[in-house]
Amino acid sequence: MSSRLYLATPLALVEGNLSAADFLPQLEAALAGGDIAAVLLRCDSPKATKPLVSDLIALFCPLVQKHDGAFLVEGFLEEAQAAGCDGVQVSGDGKAVQKARDFLDDGAIVGAACGGSRHDAMVAGESGADYVVFGDLSADGQTAEAETLAWWQETMLLPSVAAGAHNLQDAERLAQAGADFILLGEVVWDDPDGPASVVAWFERQLGE
Repeated sequence: MSSRLYLATPLALVEGNLSAADFLPQLEAALAGGDIAAVLLRCDSPKATKPLVSDLIALFCPLVQKHDGAFLVEGFLEEAQAAGCDGVQVSGDGKAVQKARDFLDDGAIVGAACGGSRHDAMVAGESGADYVVFGDLSADGQTAEAETLAWWQETMLLPSVAAGAHNLQDAERLAQAGADFILLGEVVWDDPDGPASVVAWFERQLGE
């Protein structure tokens, strides 16, 4: 089964360890490298402020949308809505999903990060999520379980996103398990051959 690539920006952007100007060429290279379904602006840090998030959205969102990708923000509903982002990603808690669904315009995408919990994923779907994420993007987070992805693919209609791949071999394994999308961060940005090469490899090996 084919999977599409979903990119996550480095958390360092909102933590002050990476400037938007330094990251922009990497994002441009990735977008030029092949098919990218969406880009997630990671904001899960106490250092993420509303002004900073708004500035990053203003810089990155038009670029991603120009390349026919969806631009989503981790939390920060008001900022995402005001700037015309395509949607948000929130925790898998059903209340968080419902809050986002009620707040955003009709047609906005609401994703739910569910870790490894099948129960949370089902609750998120019932609450209006458009997709569920298994696994965790954090450096010490868990990789999505192939068994869970396969079960979800067999029993549910809602798209699944696999996160937590530490290398391209992980990404390939998760795609083979049935994930509709593979959410990658540092695997792309830290590749010695550059982001475009990873995107091209993904499209060649795992894409449609």
